[in-house]
Amino acid sequence: MVTDVNLIHSVHYTQCRKPWNCIGVGADGGRIPGGKPASAIDTLAGNFEHCMTLIGKWHKLRLDLEESLYALTQDESIFSGRGNYKEQSFYGHCAGEGGANYTKIHGARSTFQRINEMYSR
Repeated sequence: MVTDVNLIHSVHYTQCRKPWNCIGVGADGGRIPGGKPASAIDTLAGNFEHCMTLIGKWHKLRLDLEESLYALTQDESIFSGRGNYKEQSFYGHCAGEGGANYTKIHGARSTFQRINEMYSR
């Protein structure tokens, strides 16, 4: 259930829940009391702290993309609509618990049209 993060090359987030679902709580069986199935990280099937570390890695990659795109375009709107839910794991991409609170990536159309420039250098 816990592998050194430096040894991981690929992650399948099923047990930890998808990073864009903004699930930041754990519960036996993966369901918060009164909640829907998969409303929590299943602490019987996985290690909650390790899952949050892996979810944080995904969100850090998204943040790195946003910061690189900002460095290229200076588009301030990339950082608009940030959330503050469990920022140490979600890096501003979640406004609260659950997928409805995921903050989609922002930016002007012209900004997104320049993404290829980051990879052609």
